Amino acid sequence: KDIVSTDPSDMERFVRPIALAINHIQKPTEALELARKVYENHPNTAMGHNLLGWALLANGDFSQAREHLTEALALDPELAAAHLNKGQLLEEEGTRDQALGEYQTAMDLAKNRAMNLSAIRRKRGIMKSKWGTGYRVH
Repeated sequence: KDIVSTDPSDMERFVRPIALAINHIQKPTEALELARKVYENHPNTAMGHNLLGWALLANGDFSQAREHLTEALALDPELAAAHLNKGQLLEEEGTRDQALGEYQTAMDLAKNRAMNLSAIRRKRGIMKSKWGTGYRVH
């Protein structure tokens, strides 16, 4: 947290701490605090909206998460992370077919292995619950 607070001009420095807060140490409130800092410094960027949307999602604020993820994708339709996060939102809301589409788009656009693996895992989870124990990933 202290590391990113020293230089809020570099959005990329916030991604890992937000991911750790959400995915590993289960402190979504801290993730939201960091994401708000990014958004304050970068309000008109796809990544700023995406990070805030992701943190809002982790905090259960689906309505605000949807607004920010939609704006992120309007600003940059090829931002794989925003598609992944929108897929998670749709999955949480129970619209699994739409979530699958977002995960597939994230996989198609992902430029790094970690993002691609995350989208694949989420997609497999839906496929497994939808069709039983076998995976039907396309």
